[in-house]
Amino acid sequence: MSEKGTGEKDKKILFSYVGLIFVVLIWGVSPIVTGVLYSYYSSAIYSAIVALICGAVIMIYSWQKLKMLNARYFKTAILFGVFLSIANICQKLGLKYTTPTNYAFLENLSCIAVPFLSFWFIKKKPTLIKLIASFICLLSAFFLSGIDLSTGKISFGIGDILCAIAGVLYGVNIAGTGAFAKDLDSGLYVMIQMFVQFVLSMTTAIAFSVIKINGAVIEEINISFNLLHLLFIAIVAIVTNAICWVVRAKALKVVDATFVAIIMPFSSIITSIISILMGKENVTWGFVIGVTLGVLAILISILSDIREIKGDNNDKLKNE
Repeated sequence: MSEKGTGEKDKKILFSYVGLIFVVLIWGVSPIVTGVLYSYYSSAIYSAIVALICGAVIMIYSWQKLKMLNARYFKTAILFGVFLSIANICQKLGLKYTTPTNYAFLENLSCIAVPFLSFWFIKKKPTLIKLIASFICLLSAFFLSGIDLSTGKISFGIGDILCAIAGVLYGVNIAGTGAFAKDLDSGLYVMIQMFVQFVLSMTTAIAFSVIKINGAVIEEINISFNLLHLLFIAIVAIVTNAICWVVRAKALKVVDATFVAIIMPFSSIITSIISILMGKENVTWGFVIGVTLGVLAILISILSDIREIKGDNNDKLKNE
């Protein structure tokens, strides 16, 4: 590869890192905003509305590219879109029964799943340093949400369990996107996934409003048609979903999937800081240790990526 080609690839990688930082910042604020919107929308309905707006916006933006759609787009996007949709539903429902910090950090249990899923999908053997970073990331999540340092016991509520399930399912989506969607248009890929999420979310909303547990439905359908609320949810959908998911999908074309999974805890740290400043949560030793471990996992993964990129570039230059 020529120096110009190498330089172009380096620029794409740099822009991908910058894009991921943007996503982390936005997703750090998202749980706080989502919690406010739950006063007006039930979780499944919220997911459906956001997905519909997101899919429609991307479809309009990518109108000229729709002719590129083929069976492979639908096969790949629908398959991993189902995992993404179920993860979103579990996470949004879980937020109602846990704290924003737990919600945000348990999402990132994907960090432990992605290295193994990537190996399963494309036989990409995870490096020892990536496995160490993933394990540290897992410990970070437990310290922030599951371990009571005063008793040494681990306890999870239904909200934590739902968010943990979501984290693993997000891992399937990240690994699958990184393995099978590198040569697909990111906008079209995400658009299909958003429409899949809309269908599954609406189905879930109806099911939750009918199925009863102990004489009560799982979740009643709640929706506000207030113009201000709809405008608010539209802005949230465009920024946190349409833009962020496309940016993440583009980043997965050039950035290792394990790194993408591990960097996401930064959003959780932002969520935690905002929650503390708003008086919703207190600073505890578990929080301090969890944040420290999360940052350590991210730094280790970044250093591993830099080392791999330099190694690949050196090998290509030697072969020319």
